[in-house]
Amino acid sequence: MLVDRYVPPLKPVSSRWSLELPDSPPAIEEELRKQESLLNHLHEELMRMNDLAKEEQLWEVQRVVTQLKRKVNHSVNVTSVTFCLYYYQCSFFIVEWTELAQSLT
Repeated sequence: MLVDRYVPPLKPVSSRWSLELPDSPPAIEEELRKQESLLNHLHEELMRMNDLAKEEQLWEVQRVVTQLKRKVNHSVNVTSVTFCLYYYQCSFFIVEWTELAQSLT
């Protein structure tokens, strides 16, 4: 049995803008799951009692979730554009080779 080491969700250190988010899609997805779990936990705690510190933390976590979702969407869009460019480039070469083959015969 393999046991993975627990890595807690990212936390903003001192400033709202100092958080280093992961770059690879699998790491982004993993961090997004952690942050959403933390967000749900904070919502449950705030339902039981009103705490300004928890509410501020909830907004910070929500901001991180939004940033991570934007990174996921950006990653998907970049991958789609790259695939489309590759597809059209391949299509162009196929047409070019077909025309060349027809001109040789």
